[in-house]
Amino acid sequence: MMLIRALAPLLLLPLLVACPQQAGPQGPQGPAGPQGPAGMDGADGRNALVRVESLGPGGECPTGGKAVLTGTDDDGDGMLSDAEVSDRAVVCNGAQGPWG
Repeated sequence: MMLIRALAPLLLLPLLVACPQQAGPQGPQGPAGPQGPAGMDGADGRNALVRVESLGPGGECPTGGKAVLTGTDDDGDGMLSDAEVSDRAVVCNGAQGPWG
């Protein structure tokens, strides 16, 4: 009999835990907490560079034009090297107009 009394709470515990419980209504929004400390500065970014090259007549532009090259200065030398070019756009000259 003592054993049953000692084990009764242990036998009833799974029944209490397994009972379905419904969540109550959502409570109101609490106040904002204090602002945290400032984070560490991040690493400096790389500079964006543009290089413009002249194009002679032919190929991409029948009457010549310009190639506009853009990219980031990965090596920090202030110049856009061929290895740093990430985009290229071509602007062609228009056809020669009549002499006036």
